[in-house]
This record gives sequence, structure tokens and C-alpha cells, in this order.
Amino acid sequence: MDQENLKARKEIAQRKVDHALWVKSMSQSRGDKNEAKKRYIELRSEQLKEKSQKGRPASVVKSPKQIDNDSTKSQKNKKNMNTIFKRLDLWITIII
Repeated sequence: MDQENLKARKEIAQRKVDHALWVKSMSQSRGDKNEAKKRYIELRSEQLKEKSQKGRPASVVKSPKQIDNDSTKSQKNKKNMNTIFKRLDLWITIII
């Protein structure tokens, strides 16, 4: 078993699959989940091999929970930056 195959298996186990590829696998297997898993591993390992040959690291699609966490973090960062700029503006006003 090669690295790409193992990575695809890990994605399935961790439920961090490429959703478009999973839908394709399900449609090709006519709804049979076990066949879809096999097909996903085949397709994803091919995709990972192609990407590694191009010299780019293969990306993993984030789960919806990870996307929510990232968006929450970015919103907090924006609030923090706004607070910093407001304080800086107030401080500059006081000095001038």
C-alpha cells in the first residue's frame, strides 16, 4: 500500500473526505457505501499522486466543523483588530 492510498483511507476514517469526490464515488457505486469507499480510495489516491507529481502538496477538504472553527477565529481576529485600532486612534487623539 502506498502513501496516497493510506492518506485516502485516513480521510475516510476521520470523515474528512473530499465531498465532490465522495459524491462521485457514491454515484459510481450506485449507493453501496462499501463500494463507494473502495472507489473513493482509488480516485483519491490517483488525485493525490497527480498532485504530488506536479510538486504541489495535496490538500484535504475541511469538514464543516473545521470551516466553522476557522470562520469563528477570523471573526474574533477582526474584532480584536478593530479594538486595537480604536484604542490606537483614541491614544493618538489624546496625544495630539
